[in-house]
Order: sequence, then C-alpha cells, then structure tokens
Amino acid sequence: MDEGPLLIDPHLLNPHEKIDPFRAFLLLAKIAMDGKFIVPILIDVRSNTILDGHHRHWAAKVLGLKRIPCWPVDYLRDGSVLVSPRRARISVGKEEIIKRALEGNVYPYKTTRHNYVVPRARPFTLSELRERDER
Repeated sequence: MDEGPLLIDPHLLNPHEKIDPFRAFLLLAKIAMDGKFIVPILIDVRSNTILDGHHRHWAAKVLGLKRIPCWPVDYLRDGSVLVSPRRARISVGKEEIIKRALEGNVYPYKTTRHNYVVPRARPFTLSELRERDER
C-alpha cells in the first residue's frame, strides 16, 4: 500500500492475544508524552484482526483516539507475513489466530510472533487521531 496506512476506529479491531498491563502502561505514557502515534498496527484486511500492535491498540483506546493508523494485509494469502509460536505448548496458525480473534477467545500474552516488513509511515499527532473522519 503506497499511499500510507489506513485510519481505522480502534473499536473495530479484533485482538487475538492479551496484553501485558505493565508494558501497556509504559507504552501509553510514551505515546502520550511524544504526542504522536508512530508505528502503525498490522491488521488482517478481511477480519480486522490485530496481527501486531496489541499494546498500541490498547493505548489508543485509553487515549480516546477515534482513529489509529493500520497497515492492512491479506493475512491468509500474503506469504510475506509469517507467524510462529512463542510458547512451546501452544500451536498457532493463521486460520486459528483469526478464528480466536473473531470469537474473543484470545491467546495469552506473547503467544504469537509475526514477521513482516511494514513500509515507513509518517507519524500521526494525537490531535489528528482524536478527530473523527468526516468523509
């Protein structure tokens, strides 16, 4: 996607794993102090499943952002987005990740690892992201 990330309502996104509250609060403080959202969230374009960026997603909701930058990918078909397990006793796969996200049956914190390359995007100020898209 050459034109940049999509700006999506964070309430429309579906997490597939839990967050670490301590790490989430640290990230929230950093984003609030910086006054900008720098790294887009990686999502599946068909299901709005969050693939990478669960802590950023949580922070965006706490900050009351109406939109957050997201890089959409066709997760099941895009061979450049790879997933591997971080926990020895929990197997992961793309179909299962989407299924769990849509059912709300999320994995424990740090169960999956997604390897991908996201193009650079410009940072968005928090004031930009607090506004609703009027299009």
